[in-house]
Amino acid sequence: MVKKTHAAAAFKDSSFSRKLRIRKAEDFRRVYAEQCRAGNGAIRVLAAENGLEHSRLGLSVSRRVGSACFRNRWKRILREVFRLTRAELPGGIDFVVIPLDGTEPDFHSIRQELPRLARLAVKRLRDPDLRRSPRAVQKRNFRK
Repeated sequence: MVKKTHAAAAFKDSSFSRKLRIRKAEDFRRVYAEQCRAGNGAIRVLAAENGLEHSRLGLSVSRRVGSACFRNRWKRILREVFRLTRAELPGGIDFVVIPLDGTEPDFHSIRQELPRLARLAVKRLRDPDLRRSPRAVQKRNFRK
């Protein structure tokens, strides 16, 4: 019988299991409908409450980002960054991460930016005054 060590338990906790992924179309639609987002020049993070104790990750990598090889590289990097920074992310939130067109995936910069953008998106989610950017509010008021 193999005895489980503390290292083995820690490794299992840092896995990226199915329960940590957004897989259903209705969950993606719910996150998109929430309209709570934060972004920089490389990625955009959308957030919505999920009613669970843990956060989940969904990826939306369109063909405009590049070839299949390039898109798969983006997905591998984003999954790994989520797996490594899961402890830094707020719990009970679904995150959809969208890489922006024409940007090169850089593991180290994404590793720093994803937790910051996730926290910002959650802050906007929980504070209704921060949901819309001033530019979006100006556009909406201009149309009236």
